[in-house]
Amino acid sequence: GLKLQFLQFWRSAIRFPSGCSQYLVCWCTIFCRSGFRMLCACIPTFSQRLVILRLLFLPPPTESNFDTTAVSWAGAKGLMQLMPRTARAMGVPPGKEQNPEESIKAAVKYIAATSRSFNAIKDENERMKFVLAAYNAGIGHVLDAMALAEKYGKNKYVWDNSVDDYILLKSNEEYFNDPVCKNGYFRGVETYNFVKEVMS
Repeated sequence: GLKLQFLQFWRSAIRFPSGCSQYLVCWCTIFCRSGFRMLCACIPTFSQRLVILRLLFLPPPTESNFDTTAVSWAGAKGLMQLMPRTARAMGVPPGKEQNPEESIKAAVKYIAATSRSFNAIKDENERMKFVLAAYNAGIGHVLDAMALAEKYGKNKYVWDNSVDDYILLKSNEEYFNDPVCKNGYFRGVETYNFVKEVMS
């Protein structure tokens, strides 16, 4: 059942940083109440859930440091650091972006929707790398990197040593001004490292 799956995940996936104990109980309680059941309904396989759960537990310590009022330099808000437009599209009421329960539920829904956008990538593990990249960078920049990979003779459905190279190159004028790029400049090193960290 759900309790067994959560315990399995806990043993294999959670890596909380030191100094976050004051937030840990609250975070896990909210997630168990709101996010995990939704995740199981949205994501079909256990291995996919494990990767997504790593993603869900990674942004708070690295981005918001478990601060529900955190706002990034780019305007992402709350525990899961979602942009306001994304939060609204996932059903978060106006003004509730920093509500931790709403933030977690919205993140799960966004990840599930993003996964469906990459259904052309048949390998489950490979698809998750694209989902992670899109969560961090926005799907438009990932689609640009895929288009560049295809243009330059690489496999646009493979992340490592293919699309990840072009997410990095999107900070280079020659590439972000390429006609196949629709979303302009992007500093891809954070996304490149983010995917590696979550998948490791």
